[in-house]
Amino acid sequence: VFDENMGDELRVTIVATGLGPLRKPQAKPVLAYEKQVRTGTHDAPLVDFNALEMPAVYRSGRNREAVEAMKQSGVETLDIPSFLRKQAD
Repeated sequence: VFDENMGDELRVTIVATGLGPLRKPQAKPVLAYEKQVRTGTHDAPLVDFNALEMPAVYRSGRNREAVEAMKQSGVETLDIPSFLRKQAD
């Protein structure tokens, strides 16, 4: 700010920060892990994803004769009637 009354004098204002007590560095949070409980299944996967490569209608025991007949005759998966696929699910 320019003040005509001060003449050739100069006024300086200093703002000091960080003069308080030093802060202690905070500890980083530690990740907590849940204890795993053994089920006696020897870590067997719940789902055999390799078996899911085959459509459900082939995996199911229902209507096996009809499905096997279609499978042996070379019918594509999507050509199997939807009611058979729904029954297999």
